[in-house]
Amino acid sequence: MRNAVITGGSRGIGLAIATELDRRDWGIFLVSQHDDALRSASSRLRHVVGMAATDLGDGDRKSTRLNSSHLGI
Repeated sequence: MRNAVITGGSRGIGLAIATELDRRDWGIFLVSQHDDALRSASSRLRHVVGMAATDLGDGDRKSTRLNSSHLGI
């Protein structure tokens, strides 16, 4: 299985890309600033291998949620 890390994966273009890759049986690691939207998006996908709710633009902040135990990349 191929894997992809998708930033902005909880809505808009990021979610559309995640949905298409999920349809093609890719493992999806979602990253978003919005924890609630992240959980909602992940519940609609079959191949979520991990997710992180964080602001990648702010190097001082830590991830509030991270689950990457199955990420094979």
